[in-house]
Amino acid sequence: DGANMTAKAIAVRQQLVDPDNRLHGSEQAREALYAIGAAYHTIAADGLAAEWYLRFARSHPAAPQAPVAASNAVVLLLATGEVEPALKAARSFRHTYGTTQPRWDAQIQLALAQHHASSGSSTGTAHAIALLERSRVAFAEHATGDVRLQAQLLLAQLYDDAERGDEAATAWLMLRQAASDLDTLRKDLAATGEPRRQRARRLRSAKEAISVALLQHADRLRSQVVVAPPSYARAHSPSDVAAYVNEEIGSWLAGRTQAIEAAAAAYHAVVELDGGRPSPAHALVAGAAVGGMWAELVTAAATASHPPTWELPGVIATSDPPVA
Repeated sequence: DGANMTAKAIAVRQQLVDPDNRLHGSEQAREALYAIGAAYHTIAADGLAAEWYLRFARSHPAAPQAPVAASNAVVLLLATGEVEPALKAARSFRHTYGTTQPRWDAQIQLALAQHHASSGSSTGTAHAIALLERSRVAFAEHATGDVRLQAQLLLAQLYDDAERGDEAATAWLMLRQAASDLDTLRKDLAATGEPRRQRARRLRSAKEAISVALLQHADRLRSQVVVAPPSYARAHSPSDVAAYVNEEIGSWLAGRTQAIEAAAAAYHAVVELDGGRPSPAHALVAGAAVGGMWAELVTAAATASHPPTWELPGVIATSDPPVA
């Protein structure tokens, strides 16, 4: 399978970089260093991927793929909890490349913001927001599409946590709008020169960010659906019952149906993301939410309030007037 093929490819490339084979100074060996890191990255062996990425970047800092390797290493070290080595690698990146690699520096800034935010503290949230806001231009103008969208997602979530509603709404809206421009995203990722599997991973990450925003919008619309039908507060004559059913229940039913259809359309956007190639997990959540709304409507209508006399033994509720 794919994992076995990757393992075999890694083993072959490790032969090229082994000094005992006297090939470690060759161009093929240089390329193998990066390829081993990328292969480990593909199979989510993050610690090993970071190790080989750093080994490549430090051995060949002027190589075209060295900045992305060094940047990836910082991200992976933070992801595995190796904070001090990650910070050291981040400082080394800045020392080596300065401001000449804004694309890959933006990826590091996102990883650092995610690290601050993961603390769950108000201080961590404040640090993460400050870092993301300070890097806003870099994300917009230089970052790869997945990094830009993940940064936007994190900022929207942090604004929500900090109760900065207007800024959160703007951030969520910008994410949703990105759903219509995935072709540009693909071209942007192709320009990175990374292996195909790495680009596919970045595309999935970008689509996840957009999908979260689409779900957030749909969930907000769902929360606005009035759940409970109006209580019966009239007299018990047939005309009162008819007015309750036709006016109060009818109005509630029409309004709730309209609200459900609006929320369902928003959930449908999740399923139709990227021409019907959505995040599978989010598509399931969206489908379950739509079914749940209609099921709640049926349950609410079936349990709607009715005249107390209908509860009397032997009363036929559907007759007009009710008879015993």
